[in-house]
Amino acid sequence: GRAGGAINVDREHDRDDVLGVQETTGAAIPDEETIRKARQRRELLRNGEPDFIPLQGNGRASSRIDRGEFDREEASKDESSFVREQIEKGLRTMAIRQQAKQAGQPGGNGRGLDLKSLDATTLADDILNKLDMRLERVVRTLRQHEHGIARTSETLTDTVKRLFEDEKILQDLSDEFEKAQEMRGYVRALCSMLHEKSPILEELQYQSLQSRTEHARALSGGLQTAARGALVSASKGIEAATNVLFGGGDEDAARLAAARAVADADESLRSGDHIPVELDEFGRDMNMERRMMVQKGTSVSDIAGKAERTFSARQEEIRLELRNVFADTDEQFASLSAVRNRLESWKASFANQYDATFMGLSAPALFAPFVRLELIRWDPLASQPFTEHQWYSLLFDYGAHAPESDPDHQVIPSIVAQVVVPWISDIVRDVWDPTNVNTPGSSDGSDGWDGSDGSDGLDQCRALSRTISDVLVHYDGEDKASYKSVGTLLDAISDKLGGAVAALSADTPSWLPSAIAVTERAQAFRETIFQRGTLLLACVCCFDDILPRASVDGLVEPLGKSLLQLLRSYVASAPACADKASQLCAAVGQASRTGGSALRALLESVRDVLLALDEKSVSSALASVISLL
Repeated sequence: GRAGGAINVDREHDRDDVLGVQETTGAAIPDEETIRKARQRRELLRNGEPDFIPLQGNGRASSRIDRGEFDREEASKDESSFVREQIEKGLRTMAIRQQAKQAGQPGGNGRGLDLKSLDATTLADDILNKLDMRLERVVRTLRQHEHGIARTSETLTDTVKRLFEDEKILQDLSDEFEKAQEMRGYVRALCSMLHEKSPILEELQYQSLQSRTEHARALSGGLQTAARGALVSASKGIEAATNVLFGGGDEDAARLAAARAVADADESLRSGDHIPVELDEFGRDMNMERRMMVQKGTSVSDIAGKAERTFSARQEEIRLELRNVFADTDEQFASLSAVRNRLESWKASFANQYDATFMGLSAPALFAPFVRLELIRWDPLASQPFTEHQWYSLLFDYGAHAPESDPDHQVIPSIVAQVVVPWISDIVRDVWDPTNVNTPGSSDGSDGWDGSDGSDGLDQCRALSRTISDVLVHYDGEDKASYKSVGTLLDAISDKLGGAVAALSADTPSWLPSAIAVTERAQAFRETIFQRGTLLLACVCCFDDILPRASVDGLVEPLGKSLLQLLRSYVASAPACADKASQLCAAVGQASRTGGSALRALLESVRDVLLALDEKSVSSALASVISLL
């Protein structure tokens, strides 16, 4: 502070020296000599040599104002004197500039200037203008600084916000990475487990299908054996009765001859020679056991009972094995619900990651073994549809909240096409028998086609048609797998119905009504064939809105010919003919309203047969036929 005060004093002396020289010389700018003298005087003052005569003593320490005291005096000045001095300096400077401008000189020191002689208004205006200009610059500078501070504050705020966002993004990425690693390990372990369990499930499915096939073959084989034996004995009786009638004998003689021929035929049938040889894939005769049972006199009901007991025991073993398939598996892998919840939780938390790994396309393959586990115990020919299964209810709303383009919406259609439909096709091809008649007709004398008839074949057809309808709900024609599997299933149904129609046509006899009237075995056989025919017609009508129209017409046309042939054999008894016509109309049911040309042609032919009788006993049956046309 002391050194600073000395420098300020020196600068003040220099300025006074220069101004003094300017006053004496009258020059606006000091020359070199004046500057040199001013520097000499400054050096004398720095060396402590005064340029005046001291009044007393040495004078060096006492005559001059101590610079420290000077600084303190300057510092002790109040604010008002400082402001006043600054205003006087400003006025002096402005006055000098004004006089210099008037005199045409560039400068002046303003000493000896009479401030009172100046125009106070002009000076005040100039001062105010200068102050306003400086104030404007200060305000502008202040605003610029404030704006800069505001921008800096916003930048800092945005930076902090971005830092928090980046921190959250990093945390999310960290969580996503951890979840990805977790799900990677889970899916890998799940796939490894399913890779081990899938062969077990496939083997159990094969065993279940094999058991069902053997059971169905045993039942149908027993019925076919009985039907073939009845046809042989009835044909022998018809042949004997025809010979008697053509030979001029009466009905009693023909009836006696037919009974004798039937008895002889039954005796020869006990050898089992009428049962054909049927080889399996290993070259073994599958009918050998049946032939032996016939030789022993075993009835059809006994054969069916044995087959039923064997089938039940084998199915129970398979059910026990199915319970143990996932018994050694951890809970998070052992059930469809556990896997479904794990995948849904993953998608809910990290949907992008779920989509990026194509899990929506892989989910059906992960769910399929659990679905197959439940399907092995399911009979498509029973009344319960697969839409009531547990797996269906668990996966029904899987991906329900996702967009329609999300692959999760195709989970159930994919499973139906790849797992459910092939199982149904196997059952249709190897197990289903549309002509499996158990106890046709009801005990109360009704027509027997109202759903309480007890015919296993019709119940199976109705259950199968409902199942196919459920399959078509999930059918995706643009998906090749779905198109192929559903097409294979419909072809299997058409082939099975076509085979049954062909077999019925082959078994339909063309006997004389007079010979049938005296042969009881022939009458019973005709009744059985007609029941099989009407049952088969009802089964075909169950698939009227499922199979192609051409396929349905191709089945109805040959079947209708056989039924009409049997119906005409009843014309000798108008009540019996009317009863059979009513059964036929009941078999057609509501399918006549949507049926094709073949079904309509059949009904028109039945109407013509009834009109030819022209009796009141057929009026009710005739009205039923007309109502269907």
